[in-house]
Amino acid sequence: MPTDYERDLARIAEELERLAEEPPSADRETRIANCLYRRASMTGGFAELEAAEAAVDAGIEEFGPWPDLCFVKANVDFKLHRLERVKADLQLSPALRASSEGRALAAELDLEEGRYEEARSGYESLVADDRSWSALARLANLEAKLGDRERADELYAEAEDELTAKELRSYCWLELQRGELDLAGGRPAEAERRYERAESAYSGDWLVEEHRAALRAAQGRLDEALALYEDVAARAPRPELHQALGDVHRRVGRPEEARPWHDLALAAYLDSVERGGMHYLHHLAHFYLESRPDPAEAVRWARADHELRPNLETRALLGAARGAEIQDVRVSPTSV
Repeated sequence: MPTDYERDLARIAEELERLAEEPPSADRETRIANCLYRRASMTGGFAELEAAEAAVDAGIEEFGPWPDLCFVKANVDFKLHRLERVKADLQLSPALRASSEGRALAAELDLEEGRYEEARSGYESLVADDRSWSALARLANLEAKLGDRERADELYAEAEDELTAKELRSYCWLELQRGELDLAGGRPAEAERRYERAESAYSGDWLVEEHRAALRAAQGRLDEALALYEDVAARAPRPELHQALGDVHRRVGRPEEARPWHDLALAAYLDSVERGGMHYLHHLAHFYLESRPDPAEAVRWARADHELRPNLETRALLGAARGAEIQDVRVSPTSV
């Protein structure tokens, strides 16, 4: 029996087939781009994200800066951390800038660039105007990043209350966010219950198994974590998952088994950077800080990420990398 996740992917494929038969129009191109972006968001596939971007660019070239096309374009650029492009995308369409979607993106830019009070003001304005689950979730994410896990969880709970009975994938995602808060707060049993609820609400999503794998690793149940990560990586071959697999092998004391996974992750990260990508800069910094320690390289990539997104998270990562570099110099045989 197909899972909820599989059924949704099949519906997207069917919709794309129907759209292929329709005559060209701005509405058709927007729906195609939306389908491709939704599929990329579900699968985590970079190639599918590029396909969505190509569809958007083709639609804008043929029909002009249609607001909904510009919105998909901005979402793709935001997911890839191309923040300057997101700003340019918003400028393409005054209608998009004035919409709740455009205002949400503007607040997300404030968050990424460390303007927390501006981001809070933007999110609270959205909540006041349209108490949608997504606006509440964005505000919750801000509170989590600023360290108020209790308030963040309250807002995620409010977001769940705003969902309709059909929005089970969104409920699943919100439960995963709440589970992360529980795990960060030292409540692994509650995180486990949230992941169970997420799976019950929306079956088959690999994100649930990824969160379970991270939970098992945090609990020290490393063989279980390995099995889960291997299953998830087979379904969603993302470099982040390959890095996580290598990290667990390293913790188990199997450096030879960790190496090919780390090599695979690093090759994907560097290939993305060489092609102008920016969304793996923080992964590279973490990779050289934790997976294959090289403090100088960690500083290099953390600095690049902080220059792109000068916020508390990137500042902390840069500080950790610099601290590791100082410690490395102190213990280096060449320094004595």
